[in-house]
Amino acid sequence: MIHALRRPVFGLLFLLALPAAAQEPFGAVAGRALDEAGAPVPLSLVRLEPAGGGEERSVLSDEAGAFRFDSVAPGEYRLRLERIGYTAEPTPPFRVDAGRTVEQALRAVLRPVQLAGISANPNACYTAARLADAPDLEALWREAQKGAETRRGFQRRYAFRYDLRIRGVGHVRLFRDQQVRQDTTLYSHPDSVRARREGYGRQTSKSIAIRIPDELDLLEEDFLTT
Repeated sequence: MIHALRRPVFGLLFLLALPAAAQEPFGAVAGRALDEAGAPVPLSLVRLEPAGGGEERSVLSDEAGAFRFDSVAPGEYRLRLERIGYTAEPTPPFRVDAGRTVEQALRAVLRPVQLAGISANPNACYTAARLADAPDLEALWREAQKGAETRRGFQRRYAFRYDLRIRGVGHVRLFRDQQVRQDTTLYSHPDSVRARREGYGRQTSKSIAIRIPDELDLLEEDFLTT
């Protein structure tokens, strides 16, 4: 009887242990963004970069410089602090393990970015492959991207909803004038319109809707491909 009971109990313990391990396949990274003097750097971009390359993530530090990344896959990472008009070196690589939170004090030496004058040339087109050939233009582009991503971070943190109501008369050639009535509830969204997927215009039998691209669209990396 003793041997008969041991196997079910061991099997039950093994099955109970599996969900606990499966519940925490990720880790987390938390800390504070500090300048060279140890003062907090509020409302700045903090990037989490895989040390071996790959997709990075970014969050906005709060008023006290605190930041946090959840659901981080185990591996080697670096942190980088970015502010508009400044540049900083990344931290040394550190390890993130499943089920653990890594505390990191991100102390950055901020160096001012010097932007030179830009000469417009109507016959030149710099795609992503050629942007490195124009370092002054590339520096300006990267600083503008920081501003767009900072705005995206604010929109993630302070999401809002607004109601759009349109009333008027629409005139289309060969058709009589029509009353235009449109009520739409919109939500702030931090991501680009991404024209390659949705487009900026949509036409139906009764209306034409146009979305004007903003800086989040124009400063996307994909915008430089052509």
